Amino acid sequence: MSVINIVTAECSSDTSHHVDELSAHDRHDLLPVPPIDRDRLLERCLGNLNCTRTLLNEFVTTSRPCLDALDAGLAEGNYAAIAAKAHGLKGVAGILMARTLKELCSHLESAAKDADENRTRDLIQQLHHEIQRTLDFLPSLRAVA
Repeated sequence: MSVINIVTAECSSDTSHHVDELSAHDRHDLLPVPPIDRDRLLERCLGNLNCTRTLLNEFVTTSRPCLDALDAGLAEGNYAAIAAKAHGLKGVAGILMARTLKELCSHLESAAKDADENRTRDLIQQLHHEIQRTLDFLPSLRAVA
């Protein structure tokens, strides 16, 4: 079984009673978006599962220290450090094909460059959640990668 064959998450139960009334396109929009587009990641790695494993392992190793650095930057009011860290994480997210994470990093980078404390704080909190969601998703990728 390859990464491509992993089944995506199902609709949450709170929306399932409305599914009969929706078009096929609308039903697709209700499905949770996986944090990593595994098909595109595998394509990026030219089907090489070792490459995929290496990228995922690197994310696991670096994601927590990155969040710690963002938190420290916020505590110190060091928006330049936050912007730089967000920029680097945005690159990692792009490589991993983690679209939501990449978008959050882009917004955080912009907020930090503007020294917008409230927006920066909110986006760092969202990043904590999205990184945890991504880490929680990894076992399903590793099972076949």
